[in-house]
Amino acid sequence: MAEANIAALGLFREEEHRPFFWPAGQPAALLLHGFMGTPAEMRPLGEAFRQAGWTSQGLLLPGFGHELDTLFERRYQDWIGAALLALDELKRGHRPVLVVGYSLGAAVAINVAAQNPPDGLILAAPFWRIGTPIQRLIWQIVKRVLRRPQPFKRVNFDDPRLRDFFGGLLPELNLDDPATRSSLRQIRVPTSVADQIFRLGKEAGKQANYVATPTLIMQGIDDEAVRSEITRELLQAFPGPIQYMELAADHELIHPENSGYAELSASMLRFASSLSVS
Repeated sequence: MAEANIAALGLFREEEHRPFFWPAGQPAALLLHGFMGTPAEMRPLGEAFRQAGWTSQGLLLPGFGHELDTLFERRYQDWIGAALLALDELKRGHRPVLVVGYSLGAAVAINVAAQNPPDGLILAAPFWRIGTPIQRLIWQIVKRVLRRPQPFKRVNFDDPRLRDFFGGLLPELNLDDPATRSSLRQIRVPTSVADQIFRLGKEAGKQANYVATPTLIMQGIDDEAVRSEITRELLQAFPGPIQYMELAADHELIHPENSGYAELSASMLRFASSLSVS
């Protein structure tokens, strides 16, 4: 299968991409990464919570990280199910329990909170819908024509724009390596992967109506992946107590080098300290 070429890329083998569980205190935070991310991107926040006395757990969603070869087989219910299981286990020994979701992980977190409410919910750059209605209509047409497109078959890997794209998505990828280029050119990406992401987001939009958990939503004003106007629309769905913050940041607002990170992490910890056990 062409998908096996993903394994040839040798990505996400380092320990930092593995799930983590850092015991600290009675309160606990479950952290959910974004699309094509791993627990590595949640480690700075996990460390901030640990230093504040919170046990922190970074979950690897099924099909990501070292499991990337299985991504094409996954369904959005797999991501929700894994997070539900982790939350249930944390609740057995910790209170309060907070769920923190970033981007795709925020969509997972909304679905989880509707089914098994945590004591608090934090959503950073929450994905639930992307693109204009026209773009979504075009996608419905394209996916019927290209069932298994090879998006990198004819690309120019020396194009600075493409290198910037991969640098943000997979920073450890060596685009100067001929073997890496060959593997990327052969990878086929089933449109079903995008369908699962869109379905997850659509379900998150519906389930937000049933989330009465105290919620903090944080959005970068320069975010081009999850636009602020879409997030403001999502706010209207939540019936429970909700706080909303816009930061001078882009979509990578959870990364320590981002200009909004200091404000983001401090606000998250303040919100966490305000939670009471129901």
